[in-house]
Amino acid sequence: MIFDDGNREIPGGVEGAPRRVVVVGAGMAGIAAANALTTAGVDCVVLEARDRVGGRLHTVDLAGGTVDLGAAWIHHPVGNPMTRIADALGVPRVSGDFRGDTVFVDSTDGAVTKIEASALNEFEDRFYAAVELYRGELGPDASVEDAARSFWAEVGATRWQEVFVRIFSEADSAAPMSDMSLAEFPLGNELYGGSGIGDFPVGGYREIVRGLTGGLEIRTNSPVESITWGADTVEVLLADATVEQGSHVIVTVPLGVLKAGTIRFGPALPGAKTDAIRRLGFGRFEKVALGLDGPLGTDKPHMYPMAEQDFRVVLAMERFIGKPAVVATAFGTSADVIAGSHPEQAVAHLMGHIRRVWGDVGEPTELRVTSWSTDPWSLGSYSYIPVGSSRADIETLAEPVGGRVLFAGEATSVSRMGFADGAFSTGIREAKRLLGRPDVELTL
Repeated sequence: MIFDDGNREIPGGVEGAPRRVVVVGAGMAGIAAANALTTAGVDCVVLEARDRVGGRLHTVDLAGGTVDLGAAWIHHPVGNPMTRIADALGVPRVSGDFRGDTVFVDSTDGAVTKIEASALNEFEDRFYAAVELYRGELGPDASVEDAARSFWAEVGATRWQEVFVRIFSEADSAAPMSDMSLAEFPLGNELYGGSGIGDFPVGGYREIVRGLTGGLEIRTNSPVESITWGADTVEVLLADATVEQGSHVIVTVPLGVLKAGTIRFGPALPGAKTDAIRRLGFGRFEKVALGLDGPLGTDKPHMYPMAEQDFRVVLAMERFIGKPAVVATAFGTSADVIAGSHPEQAVAHLMGHIRRVWGDVGEPTELRVTSWSTDPWSLGSYSYIPVGSSRADIETLAEPVGGRVLFAGEATSVSRMGFADGAFSTGIREAKRLLGRPDVELTL
């Protein structure tokens, strides 16, 4: 199967032919690059710190079905490479769009309000149109919060309208609106078509990961401590003191790991790159997934809790997977609802919403609570451009160093930062760079 990274240009900046390539990280970027290089006949090994592949893609079994605790949707599925791969692998897709039947829930008085999807879409369009004007009025140092508050005052926004703007704005970056650069908002919505919410791959993202990793040499439980490079070789030191040598290395670890300095580089990375790493933001997006006694039926509405710090969206997953599961998300200003609490507190709070809207559903039979923010191999969820940063920082992060050290991952995607397909395309980009080709072939 032939892929490019969205264009036919061959990126430069490498020295020498790829004799043996070490890929650090078995997320979507790493496995895409390794698949392309291996298919081209290049010796390639993938080093993964976790005990599983997929990185921030993590499908688990729940309530007799599957849910994704990390990336879940194929956003903007029309023309999206994830759609092409899913279709080639025979992985069905189901629309994951929840906005057609979602209610707003007031935690203070228990009120439940239904707003038609057309009204939600119209209000979203009005806000995006206003953003274009506020960019010029508020200047380059303005945040999305600055624009939102101006907009709310201008239209006399109701409480549900304010909550709705916060939900869809902060979902873009998994960050508080007050941190998000207005000049760069929204990012990554123009490349592909279809619903911005998109599709769920049936069986979860692990079906796509499995299809891409067959035949690859992947070593799990292999955290990397340092990467050094010289005129024609690289050496990658692992935590167990073993060393992997190669002609090149592709670093695909999350931006949070780069920010933490978990991996040492020798020589040190250029100042421009470390400055870009420091300036770019890495957001927090957490989930609580519950299995309930069922079936509950597919008539249960999804929920938007109406508080600045609360769950953002509560999804009735039986509509999508046919099993009595619930997935509740918290991100941006609300991330601490999950990340900052004990699991039992988060679950009790969530069950309050569920019983308020759905009635008595009994007690959860299964539970999964994420901790991407504190996971040492991610230290967050996905990247964004904060106030004080720009797309130029993404480009700087993506540049090779010394002709031997390459970088991939969603944080290096100017067009699709934060998306699984963006990570995939950067892996293809780096394979193109090493192979000197306008496209690559994948083995599925």
